[in-house]
Amino acid sequence: KKSDLIEFEKVFFSKYIKKINCNVKWIDSSYVLCEEIIFKNLLRYYPNLKVIHLIRHGDQVVSSWYNKLNREIYGNKEMKELNLYLTNKKKTLKRNKKNFWNLNLHGCSKKRLMSLSQFEKICIHWRHSNKEARKIKKLIKKQNFMEIKLEDFVESEKLILKSFKFMNISLKKRKNFFDLTPHNIHKRQSFKLNYNQKIIFDRVCGKTVKSLGYKSSSSEVMNYEKKDLIINL
Repeated sequence: KKSDLIEFEKVFFSKYIKKINCNVKWIDSSYVLCEEIIFKNLLRYYPNLKVIHLIRHGDQVVSSWYNKLNREIYGNKEMKELNLYLTNKKKTLKRNKKNFWNLNLHGCSKKRLMSLSQFEKICIHWRHSNKEARKIKKLIKKQNFMEIKLEDFVESEKLILKSFKFMNISLKKRKNFFDLTPHNIHKRQSFKLNYNQKIIFDRVCGKTVKSLGYKSSSSEVMNYEKKDLIINL
């Protein structure tokens, strides 16, 4: 609705734009800003802003979200309550992070999304987020968009320096921008997808994974299956 869009623009200005307007330079790492409706509003105030699309293999991101955020992301109970709230069948909903996740995702109707498991919802959310980020590339000047793989970024000092140059940040000040202790991770632990999860992830996100230049998540599973078949034969 047009009235909803106008209300959103007012809230976005008061809650976000007014807070960053006082800064000469600002950096925001929230991927929520990649949502097209939000980004277009941001462009109204900052037409020359720069974007670094930092990507990572989806199976690692999805595994991290699923295992570390747990009930905080796309919990089945919470999403059912959110749907009831959005359809005016529930009057109030607590403003907790776990209660508010995007239900309008690329390639999946809301009705279909509600029938999926928590893990499948998270996979679709990752796919959607990267598609939205890729849309940004078409909305801004070519020289203001940079895409980097996290796996390359952490291994290449040259790439790190290139990103700072892109952001017009003095190399002398670059140490001030690195905090090696993640502020949103209570327990540093790496989780891997199991056999079934890899199959599901590849079915949902396979095309997006390949478009970002990564190998299929289930290719490892398929290779093991081929080896087992050869051994059995």
